[in-house]
Amino acid sequence: KITQWKKDGLTAPAGVTKSALQPRLEGAAFVVFAPLPREFASLDAVFGVIARLREAPEGATPVLWLEDWTAMALDRIGADEGRIRAYYELLIQGLRGVAPELMERTRVCWQGEAILAAPSEYWISVINVGRETTLDEVRGALAPTERLEFAAQVFASLMHVADVLALTTASSVVLCCEAEHGNAHRLAARYCEARGLVVPEVRERDVMSQLRLLPAGQGKSEADVQLLLMDDQDAVAKKISKAFCMPAKTDFCPPIAWASELLSVSGGQLAVRRAPENGGDRSYSSIDELSVDFARGALHPGDLKPAVGAAANALLAPLRPALAGALRAAEGAAPKC
Repeated sequence: KITQWKKDGLTAPAGVTKSALQPRLEGAAFVVFAPLPREFASLDAVFGVIARLREAPEGATPVLWLEDWTAMALDRIGADEGRIRAYYELLIQGLRGVAPELMERTRVCWQGEAILAAPSEYWISVINVGRETTLDEVRGALAPTERLEFAAQVFASLMHVADVLALTTASSVVLCCEAEHGNAHRLAARYCEARGLVVPEVRERDVMSQLRLLPAGQGKSEADVQLLLMDDQDAVAKKISKAFCMPAKTDFCPPIAWASELLSVSGGQLAVRRAPENGGDRSYSSIDELSVDFARGALHPGDLKPAVGAAANALLAPLRPALAGALRAAEGAAPKC
């Protein structure tokens, strides 16, 4: 058969081989790549995804892309498929609990499912990207804190371009990301431009830097400096009580940053309970107003922290049963969350 095909005179197909998301994306697409899995599923990851998805303009389809196969290639949380899936299931459940209306109109796409829907086209596109991409370009596509050390990083970078190619059936594509994905998105955009495809617009939004509870270098582990989706009521209160918070200093004040996010997602008020001699109870609906009071000393860390802890627990309390269910349902007993 091969001999016969050669006699027939095969010619290379025109255009670029790529997979296409099924069902195909139509119109404008606003795409957010979820954070790669970590040992712990954190609340700030949920807030970061929400902040980016909310930038989607009216008429565009918000898309959340989950890189489960890339996570396995990069040996994230032991390259354990069950733990990787459990991380993303927790993230999705947290997103649906905090922003149900936003997630109702967001299309959630698992990378592995998209690959298996058209495996030949996908892996051919990965190979083609590899043929035309230099190691220097791969180095430039890594996250700012990474160095090129493993072959898996090369493979993951090529897969990333193939992922973006699968999204270019849309009439326009915006890739809204944090620093972790920014360079890889720009590599994919340059590849698309060189081949006359829809060129994605890359918007980098690193919005969660102040939600870390302690300054860089402090804390024994990530679990010590983040609020986790599976933290119980006591753990949340304890972590907030230990958060860095200097009186009248607002340049780095994690409780104020958390107050801002909690007010944003709840649309309600932050209730501060104080003794009469300290000004009595006060409710804030504006983070600007709260920040002004804190900067002038009218709001003390000892009063702010319990209010933030109570608000975080009020947000998480109705989500905890569903989060526990998502953890049980995920294959392989999941990460230590």
